[in-house]
Amino acid sequence: MGLIFLCIGIGLYFANKRKYFVCTQAVIATIIDIQKETINNSSSTEYEAKIASWFPIYEYVINGITIRKKAFVGTAKPEVTVGEKVSIFINPNNPEEFYCPGEKRMLLQKIFMGVGIGLIVLALILGSIAFYVIR
Repeated sequence: MGLIFLCIGIGLYFANKRKYFVCTQAVIATIIDIQKETINNSSSTEYEAKIASWFPIYEYVINGITIRKKAFVGTAKPEVTVGEKVSIFINPNNPEEFYCPGEKRMLLQKIFMGVGIGLIVLALILGSIAFYVIR
């Protein structure tokens, strides 16, 4: 399980590095909406915890074309307001691809890597204890 989390964290790291490398053109985008997405929205029981994430929708214009894109990472509560202007970076060869420095992408990859490493270390410790107890 730890290896899976670690691999996801490493994958996110390289995906972020790639975005930073190819998305070099600075653009001013406007937040046109903030979408609320709820996890565990099934109606099987009213006592289930419902977790909401808020995703800004960015709008920017490149070469006369208006592009609208949803943020990659959501937040527990809205951290931006509709109408707010933010600086984002787009891929000049593919204006649909972007990253926003204000998004907490690094936090997500660090969480996955930390959980992965923690689980691996825990497995090694418990394995060592079990080995010495069984001997």
